[in-house]
Order: sequence, then C-alpha cells, then structure tokens
Amino acid sequence: AARLRDWMFKTPPAPESMSALNPEETARLRHYRQPADQWRLLLGRTILRLMLKEDHGIPAADIVLTAKGKPVLAERYCNRLDFSITHDGLWVAVGITTRGLIGIDLSETSNFRDWDAFVREYLDPAEIRQLRDLPAPETPCAAARLWTAKEGILKAAGYGLTLDPRGIILERVPALMIRQLPADLPALGFFHLEENGQLEACSLTIVSLYADPAIPAAADIRQLQVEALPGVQNGRYPFRSS
Repeated sequence: AARLRDWMFKTPPAPESMSALNPEETARLRHYRQPADQWRLLLGRTILRLMLKEDHGIPAADIVLTAKGKPVLAERYCNRLDFSITHDGLWVAVGITTRGLIGIDLSETSNFRDWDAFVREYLDPAEIRQLRDLPAPETPCAAARLWTAKEGILKAAGYGLTLDPRGIILERVPALMIRQLPADLPALGFFHLEENGQLEACSLTIVSLYADPAIPAAADIRQLQVEALPGVQNGRYPFRSS
C-alpha cells in the first residue's frame, strides 16, 4: 500500500491508460494538477465502465454530468441505471443500482483526527454532542461515519453539497439512523443506509433512495485489485496493490 500511495502521488497516469475516457473526462483529468487526483478520476471511471459492461451488458458507456455534477448515463441508454462514484486516499468505490437511486461515499478515518475543528460546518449540535460523549479514540471513526452518510444521502438525491449537510440529522443507535432531513429531500422513509465495516481505516456508506418505502435489497459488495483493471494492465505500472 505504501508503494502504491507513493506512486499515485508522484506519477500521473500514462496516456494508454486513458483510452476508455471520453473527451470531457480526459479534459477534466488533465485539468487536475495532482497525480493522485488524476488517478482517482481514472480509476473511478474505469471501474464504473467495467461494471457496466460485465454486469449490465453496456460496453463503452457514454457518461455525462448533470447540472449539479452527478455522473449519469447518456440518454441513449434510457437511464435505466443509477450509479455513484467516491474516492479518498487509496480507495475508490463505485455503486450501481437498477432500483431507484444510489449515493455512496467513503473517507479515510485519519481525515477526522481533528474533527472538532470543522464539525460546525456539517454537523447539527445534537450530532456534535453525540461525538463529545464518546471516548476520544472513538470520535474520528464516528465522525467519519456521520460525514459519509450525509454525503451519500445528498448524492443519492442528486444534490451533492449544494444543500447544507447540517439539515440532515443522524443518530448512532448503534447503527446510523436518519432523524431529520431538509424539506428539499424526499421523506426519510424512502432512504436506506448501509455501512461497510470491512474496509481498513476507512468509512463507507451506501445510500439507496427508492420511489416508495419498499423493503430494500442488501448491497453486493466486491473488492477489485488495482492491477486487475484494463487501463492499469495496459500501462504496465510497476506496482501491486497488495
């Protein structure tokens, strides 16, 4: 992992790795100045296209952005699928659903060591009290869980951070539960939160948004190794994710 991180933060992707990207994505990648940001965009779109091809029979998917920045399939695919992409550090995650809408978010727990310095920007006072009642070693993980859940909810609804995340109030009991949502969002009964506690030092939340409060289906979670992706194989990069 240390070698992979060192490579990502110093070496941009090779041109042959970007063959699956469309012109808009290629332009966005080249606009990023940091190699790690370029890698995260490339890997997210590569994983998404691999999943669309292998699981849903959509080769060479044409991906466009909505006015609020959410990636979606071009109209010629009838938008029968919804998907979400997230990344932080060495982690990149992609979620796809054929039922309703999806929003996923992940964050490395280490980002929240100084959580008290910025929580007022995204947490409700009741959530801040929840964190302060915890033993100090537990607060970074708890803060990461609250943040990724809020981001996932906003992504599923198609808003991103255009809405104030403090309008979403969550409670740890011990699983996360939604207590309140902004008036702009659907009622809380239409959302389903699912957390994955298997990622090392990282919080991941999958949020499903349904057209009705039907019984949700559990997510099928898979992990891929970086070197298994077609673009990385083509690039002949001298690292292994293990």
